[in-house]
Amino acid sequence: MEKYYLKQALLCVKNNDLQELKEVYNDIIEYNKTKEYNIPHQNIFKRTFLSACIKDRKNIILLLLELYKTFDILDKAGLKPTFYYAK
Repeated sequence: MEKYYLKQALLCVKNNDLQELKEVYNDIIEYNKTKEYNIPHQNIFKRTFLSACIKDRKNIILLLLELYKTFDILDKAGLKPTFYYAK
């Protein structure tokens, strides 16, 4: 499942499709609420964020930063180095 969502998210970045990316992340959140196995959204966030930075997709970067604010403290601490690589 993780590969599927990662592929969808990267395709949204490539096509600059903000609305579809929101739907992908909403699907991940819903899936994690209902299933015993949680999709590791941190990896998907990291790869999507770095891809958006490389492709200079400002709207997607802003969406991902808003999403980052909703993560818990451990996820934020683990993802903090991602922002240094994005520079």
